[in-house]
Amino acid sequence: MKMMIGLCIGAFMTAALTPIALAEDNTVVVWPGNANGWTYTNFGTLGSQTFVNGPDSPPIGMGSAAFSHEGPAGFNGGTLHSTNLNGIYLRDITDFRYSTYQQGADALLFQPPYVVLFIDLNDDGFVDDGIAFEPAWQSGGRVMLSGLQDTLFITAPNLNTEQNGIGSTSAGVAANQWWEWDLLIGSWWGRGGELSTGTYKLGRFECFADGCVTIEAIVEVYPDARIISQAGTTGTGGIRLQYGFGGNSHEYIGHVDRLIVGLATGDSTTYDFELGPANKDACKNGGWIGFFKNQGQCVSYFESNRPR
Repeated sequence: MKMMIGLCIGAFMTAALTPIALAEDNTVVVWPGNANGWTYTNFGTLGSQTFVNGPDSPPIGMGSAAFSHEGPAGFNGGTLHSTNLNGIYLRDITDFRYSTYQQGADALLFQPPYVVLFIDLNDDGFVDDGIAFEPAWQSGGRVMLSGLQDTLFITAPNLNTEQNGIGSTSAGVAANQWWEWDLLIGSWWGRGGELSTGTYKLGRFECFADGCVTIEAIVEVYPDARIISQAGTTGTGGIRLQYGFGGNSHEYIGHVDRLIVGLATGDSTTYDFELGPANKDACKNGGWIGFFKNQGQCVSYFESNRPR
């Protein structure tokens, strides 16, 4: 009996001393010195991506990821993509936001960088379709399906949630300002795979005539739907920050910053896109903070030209 009591006390003490896993809020800085799992792919000859300071006051840090192309957009564009979200179930995402900025004088001519997710609908390890969130469709006046339907004529009025005051009669997203977009309440269209052609249909390539849905509506029909990289964990990435290929038929500059992904576990990751220090002189006066452990490591990085 004494041995049993001793074992119980020992087990209790062990449990008391065992660290409890706590939810984490993690900020990941993505910059030229360490892209932290992000890669850029250019399509066309006149599209490009870089990191810059600004514009104006970004929502986090000092900089942003910048995208640009010369027209026509049908031949130019690109994606900043990552495998970091590979395997995450849509049902487990509790917070999903990002911020955009588009340069220009006429908002009608500009479309901020948009988000594309590649989805495995049945947990078999293969991409079944992609879904895309475009800021300009979040006007409150687009065709919104009540869920994934076997016909595209069943709609639910006003489920397309207006964000950032676009309005159904607005010309588009206002230029030269930072806007944050809520991807969980947002409207998504399909890229022509199973979601767009199968038994349950989602609008294909637009939210106007074909209809769009929320992520929640997809999960209702496909509870095991998850983000997956196109070619596994070494592919082009399960999430893309994309620009071009559509209505931007002219010179274009857009920016992205503060991508937030929160999960049901309580863990949250914020991706902060930054230019960072460009040379060893920029390491001074706190220029190393957020990128290196200290100023000396920052200086050594540029003197040796070696990755951290």
